[in-house]
Amino acid sequence: MLHEATLGALRDIDRLATAALRETATKKRKLAERDIVARVVEADVRESS
Repeated sequence: MLHEATLGALRDIDRLATAALRETATKKRKLAERDIVARVVEADVRESS
């Protein structure tokens, strides 16, 4: 999912993965599940538009 959203750009993958991990920690979860990653990717798409 991250690779598709960033077209493989490593800096962008890192940025989105970090955002997903931060949100996961905020929710006190142990795994960054697909729903959180999808939410982060959608937020990024909205920001960049």
